[in-house]
Amino acid sequence: MKTTKLSELSNYHGIDASNEISLYEYGLLINDSNINDIHCFYGVGSNDGCNYDSFDCGNISGKEIIDLLNELDKNGLLSCAGMNESDWLNTSPVNQIYDLLSYFGYLNIFGDSYNTFKIENN
Repeated sequence: MKTTKLSELSNYHGIDASNEISLYEYGLLINDSNINDIHCFYGVGSNDGCNYDSFDCGNISGKEIIDLLNELDKNGLLSCAGMNESDWLNTSPVNQIYDLLSYFGYLNIFGDSYNTFKIENN
């Protein structure tokens, strides 16, 4: 199984100020330096039922985020997020992607995960 080191992801950020917490507890780190090609590491599994311990990666664009919002259950996601569409669209890409993953699951956002890997906290 492939392994990546958390220290190699210093140009990524997540929901929390700590990349460690963002990755292992929230299951998401992104590099959104290019809104047309946002690279994401996201959690796909947990052996302890609490913290993510297996991951995959994928890319999504700002346009795809809006397309997914409109194609999937927009009202359900916005209700869950406690926002109207305008407010949600004004949140950061990391918040938008986290909401999409939390509400719809990674399969509906990034597709099947065939090559999961570990990210070591070093």
